[in-house]
Amino acid sequence: MLTFWLPLILWSTTGQLDASTSSQAVVLYQQAAKALRSDQRSEAAEALEQLVRDHAQSPLAALAAVRLSELRLSSGQYQSGLELLIEWSTHVLPAPKKLEELDPGVSNRTEKLLILALTKMPNDKMNWLEQWVEKQNPAKSLGKTQPAVVFAIRELSGRYVANQEFDKSLRWLELLGDSATDQERELRDFQLPLRLLRQKPSRQWIDEFNQRLESHSTGSLIQHAVLRLSMADAYRQLGEVELAKKQLQQVTDQLTAAAERQKTTITSEGQKEQIRTIADLQATACLRTAELFVYESNFRGATELLANGLKIYSDYPALHEFRFLLARCAIADIEFQVATEQMQQVVEQSQPGSEHRSRALWTLGEIELLQRNYQQAYQYYGQAILSSGQPHWQARALLQQAKCSEMLGQGGEAMAAYRRIVDEFAQSDVVDQANHRLKLMQAAQPRSSTATKQNQSPVTSEVR
Repeated sequence: MLTFWLPLILWSTTGQLDASTSSQAVVLYQQAAKALRSDQRSEAAEALEQLVRDHAQSPLAALAAVRLSELRLSSGQYQSGLELLIEWSTHVLPAPKKLEELDPGVSNRTEKLLILALTKMPNDKMNWLEQWVEKQNPAKSLGKTQPAVVFAIRELSGRYVANQEFDKSLRWLELLGDSATDQERELRDFQLPLRLLRQKPSRQWIDEFNQRLESHSTGSLIQHAVLRLSMADAYRQLGEVELAKKQLQQVTDQLTAAAERQKTTITSEGQKEQIRTIADLQATACLRTAELFVYESNFRGATELLANGLKIYSDYPALHEFRFLLARCAIADIEFQVATEQMQQVVEQSQPGSEHRSRALWTLGEIELLQRNYQQAYQYYGQAILSSGQPHWQARALLQQAKCSEMLGQGGEAMAAYRRIVDEFAQSDVVDQANHRLKLMQAAQPRSSTATKQNQSPVTSEVR
């Protein structure tokens, strides 16, 4: 609904108007008001357009432009309405004293109208808005940007965040300069860089964000640490292992120094919480470094680092990840008993139905399967299958349990398990394997099944 309302002024008393306001401008404004009261919008628009066109120097022209833009916006003419509103907003935001006297509250209403117009603008009109903002050259006026430009930049940035085009959103936010709110600064300096590193890691983004961190211009120690951890992960994904290690060492050194400083000045619960957060980030850096060692097949180095981490970071919420990686190192060194002990610790220390408990049971099954202990592996997989709420691990355990059934000569049970995966876990990443095994078994049914278990070999998944 149109929220148009003209100032309740009897224009016969023109003491508030100076010589720059012609009688014709007053007449046109009154005509528009009268037409709107009768819901004659086209007649009102004509009067307002003439006032804006022929009496641009009149104080009433700015008020008329705002009213006319509101009319256009209410009729769906978003681009022309927004163009007019933006053009004249410089006269109204903020409004001179005389305009406020003529139309009290015009600045606030214009600001709300501008924000509403930007919000309602269809996506197919956004190119025009981008071009308009670029013409204003906000990059050269950081901190002095016109209100209309600031609102437009905020809308563009928000649209790109919604579309997950974080790079474009970041570039627009950077143009706000000192006009950015605290929330926008956090988005610009922390949230968007973090999302970009996780979405599409590249040397360009890593170098840019690293340069920002080196300047220590914005953000907290915690934010810097989280960004460095993400940069290390991005380096790893790009195959730059040594650079990833360097980032992890840098964040570890910074966190260690901060923790030492905090220990001598703890006076509040907030500081205690920060100490806990720093410790968790140190543990994460330790874990990521161990993962890089495993990536390089340096299992002994990873094992030493992880074993030490288990002692130092005993309160780490994701301590089970240390044990999973320790088990992986033990399996690589063919130390199955050590791997089993680590996974049993995870099972004992986790809640029923938790993701890592199901994963640990599945891994125990893998360890037994690697040793050809099919019956024991079958039982571990069975426990993982019973873990409700973990379809990913249920499907994986079903697949491996079916393979155990094949090795134990229980073909019917194996086929039933494969069918269950196809029927109940159609979205699982193992459904294609199950379907393939099922077809092979169905094709082999007519033939005599004389092969012995001794001639068969297990097919195991990679232990995570």
